Amino acid sequence: MARESVILIERSTEIARPIEEVFAFYETPDNYRRVTASAAGVEILRVPLDLRPGSVFAYRLRGWPVELRWEALVSEYQPPVRFVHVLSDGIFRQWSHEHHFVAQGASTQVRELLKYRMPKGLINALAHRFYVRDKLEELVSTGLENARQLLERNEVGGGTPN
Repeated sequence: MARESVILIERSTEIARPIEEVFAFYETPDNYRRVTASAAGVEILRVPLDLRPGSVFAYRLRGWPVELRWEALVSEYQPPVRFVHVLSDGIFRQWSHEHHFVAQGASTQVRELLKYRMPKGLINALAHRFYVRDKLEELVSTGLENARQLLERNEVGGGTPN
């Protein structure tokens, strides 16, 4: 039986860099490819040039027998404390990925909340139970850890936006 409830994945990390640097890293959307590189199965097909509302990210989750594609557009952008991208097209019934930044002295607390609903149906429920949820949890956890490591090692690459 298909799940009707919203699934929530929430993770956070502290990055030993000031909020301005951390947000600037996230404001350079191509860094998303760098932080998701080791998130097995999740691929970012397209990143926008910036995080202005209406900018679109395109994703693909691959793994036999699953291939899901979706697009998420930036719906909220409040530098340097928050941005959100939400489902604009794709298989999910709902998708919202929130990024929150809180200054803590010379460090920054980064918290991500991913809320989503799978499409109805037994096959989608099984795919979620045995594959999709694990990969989305990995996407959020790995992305945060990779961002923390890159920023703390000062390996941000791609520069920061002007």
